[in-house]
Amino acid sequence: MMRSRALQGWVGGAVAASAIFVAASANAAAPAKSVDEVAADIIVHLRDAGVAAHQRAAAIANVPSLAYAVATDQQTMLDMTADELSFHAQAGEIVEVGQVMLRDDKVTPLRREGEGALMHLPLGQAGLHFVVAGEKIYAVDVVDLIPRGRQKVLRGAVGVARAVDLGAASARLADLGAGVQVRVGDGALTIGHAPSQATAALVHAPLGAQPDVELTLLSPPRHNTIGLTMALTFVALGIAFGVVIARRRRAHSEGEAGYHTSRVAKI
Repeated sequence: MMRSRALQGWVGGAVAASAIFVAASANAAAPAKSVDEVAADIIVHLRDAGVAAHQRAAAIANVPSLAYAVATDQQTMLDMTADELSFHAQAGEIVEVGQVMLRDDKVTPLRREGEGALMHLPLGQAGLHFVVAGEKIYAVDVVDLIPRGRQKVLRGAVGVARAVDLGAASARLADLGAGVQVRVGDGALTIGHAPSQATAALVHAPLGAQPDVELTLLSPPRHNTIGLTMALTFVALGIAFGVVIARRRRAHSEGEAGYHTSRVAKI
């Protein structure tokens, strides 16, 4: 009976320790997994904004009147109305049209529409770009345009920029006490909260941009060490509890044996 109860004490301590260790490990892994999910959502938003920007830039570049206008000059473009050019900047976007000289790739902006922190679009190179400006990151797509005239001297370029909506991702990261740094070239923007002593993980987002986007996941420090310490503490307590029970029962049994021996001797 004594050994059985001591064993129960040891087993109880080990079970408690195992439960705490598993719970601690799960709690430590949950925030990191959530940060991974938010980072995946950010990449989806970046991709969707890039697709929308490309569709708009391609549609504007196909406007016939623009092919004639881009072969003129800045003043002529400024004097033309949006109706004459047959395009308008939509809400939340910036549209810029320019000339790119074939000799030296010099860019001359001709017309810009829309509001935003991004002053000029990278019209010199066609394709998808991501640009950090102020507290926003923009998906910018540039499409080349063949002008009607001066084709041996210049080419036209149409750029459309869309601000990427990261409000929901920022709020979720703040709730987690975590952050994600989005870096494009020399520009960087931190979303959410960058915890002190954060665990950093670098993620490359292959979106086909020039250059492509890098995300640094800033997760709160994990508490596996604390969980392991607690687990070991409870193991020790379980073992000690079992030893105490064993010793008390041994002492009690020895006392009863002495008492009965004493009575038999007196009789």
